[in-house]
This record gives sequence, C-alpha cells and structure tokens, in this order.
Amino acid sequence: MGTAISYNTFFRTQEESIATMKWILRDVEALGDKPAFISHIGDISYARGYSWFWDHFFTQIEPVASKVAYHVCIGNHGYDWPSQPWRPEWSVGIYGKDGGGECGVPFSFRFRMPGNSLDPTGTRAPDTRNLSSTFCIHVN
Repeated sequence: MGTAISYNTFFRTQEESIATMKWILRDVEALGDKPAFISHIGDISYARGYSWFWDHFFTQIEPVASKVAYHVCIGNHGYDWPSQPWRPEWSVGIYGKDGGGECGVPFSFRFRMPGNSLDPTGTRAPDTRNLSSTFCIHVN
C-alpha cells in the first residue's frame, strides 16, 4: 500500500519537520501560558498512502499539541481526489490527481471539528468533513 513517488518523502521531509516542531516547542515553552493555539494550515502529513506515517506524524506533534491547542486546516494536497465535489478548473492542470486525495481521508477521520460540517459527495469518497471551522479566541 502506498503511492509510488519519485523521491523518498520519509527522508526528504522529516529533518525539516522535526526541526520545525522543535522550534515551535521551544517557543511554546519560552512563552509559558501565553500561547493560545497553534494553527497548522495544509500539508498536514505527507503520508502518501502509508497509514503508519500518520502515527509517526501524531507522535511528532504530541509534545506541542499536549501543551497548547493545535488547530488544523486541510490544504490542497489533502483535499485533492478525482471525484471531489468542488474542484476549480484552474487546479486540474496544476495539481492533476496529486496525492489522489489519500491524505484527505485520514485527515477527515482523525481530526474532528465542532459542529455539523458534513456534505455528501455522492461518490465512494467520504463526506466532506473539516473543510472549514470557526473559532473565537480572546487574548488579554
């Protein structure tokens, strides 16, 4: 199982990802109780069809996500499957099938946003979940 890719994602992206999480953790700890939340927009996991890689991703973010609210928003790679209900014409030539949407399926089931955000796709693909969310944060 997994998508054949022209480079080795596991080695190519992990050093940068690990370093980024270390820097975020350093900042969260330095700020004490001041950070309100982390907002991770798009490119949530480069699992590319390898389900075990999602577990690796959650282990990687755990030191930060256990200290401060960790908000996620799906990006273009996660929400790109051929039968999706919304797809702008300009994206076809740019993204093609991209990851085939495989990142969007685990994202949709592993992250739950509040409220009812289910829109049927009319395909075998899961209903659209977590495509948008609203949150209100007050900072003193």
